[in-house]
Amino acid sequence: MANINPKIYTYPSLDSTNNEAKRLASTLTEDQLKTGLVIVADTQTAGRGQGDHIWHSDSEDGLYYSLLIKPSFTLEDIPAVVTSAAQSVIHVIQTLSGVHPTLKPPNDVMIDGKKVAGILLETAVEGHSIYPRYVVVGVGINLNHDHFSDLLSHVATSLYQQTGKPYDKALFAQALTDAFLMWLKKPRFLL
Repeated sequence: MANINPKIYTYPSLDSTNNEAKRLASTLTEDQLKTGLVIVADTQTAGRGQGDHIWHSDSEDGLYYSLLIKPSFTLEDIPAVVTSAAQSVIHVIQTLSGVHPTLKPPNDVMIDGKKVAGILLETAVEGHSIYPRYVVVGVGINLNHDHFSDLLSHVATSLYQQTGKPYDKALFAQALTDAFLMWLKKPRFLL
């Protein structure tokens, strides 16, 4: 597997970190894709979840993150990759906050029945290849929200609400990147 050492791009605001990762992917060579990149935004104007769901991300209190990689796994491995990504998010949350979330399959990270994080995985495929040209692993984590709108308060929570402590977005972004790179090196995902 190529040496993955993603360059990190940070933005004050984007429509979506996944969209920006895909826009950048269209300009990268195969070797640049193999190196990977990370996109982090303070806010998103069009954050998305799975299906047509909206990820409310207009607050600077959340982490809005995407990792773009050239995978060595096949399209058949995508369900396992989503689960691995979710387990990595859970591990990072546990390690940095002491809170113990659970996975609501396939991609919702929950605390006490409320969503604290979500994962959106998107791929690009060329022709009939069984290998995606690239994969974008998008993550939204509710870090420092002290409240949610009436629409969301019964379904969403934040780490701040759970612990009363603020969290450093850059620290979470680096920990996520490290955790993702760790599972990408596992034999199941190597060619």
